[in-house]
Amino acid sequence: MEARENRFKKFFKNFIDLIKNHPYKTLVVVFIFWFLEWHWGFEASFFITLFFLFLLFHWDARILIAFALLFLVSCPFYLILGKKFQAEQMAIYAYYLLFIGTVLSLIECLRAKKTKNA
Repeated sequence: MEARENRFKKFFKNFIDLIKNHPYKTLVVVFIFWFLEWHWGFEASFFITLFFLFLLFHWDARILIAFALLFLVSCPFYLILGKKFQAEQMAIYAYYLLFIGTVLSLIECLRAKKTKNA
């Protein structure tokens, strides 16, 4: 239990350090979220902002793909429980995350190729 608490503390400390070290990137992401939420609503702004977060901070896109797979795995369980709406929502979220993860992976490959050739 204590090891788990230490991992959470370390995660949040790293997250706060990231915000402190990159205030302009953080401000850009917050502005993107606010602007999109004002125009298109929470869901669209959340996923688009998530894309820019991973793009600007160079986070690994496989994280999004892993979450997408978890959402896909949850769909049959929702259907078994008779919760069709939740199953459809999980499938939609999985699609969004797979799309974003794929685009980010392509960008990572292009960045790696560019640095390799330089």
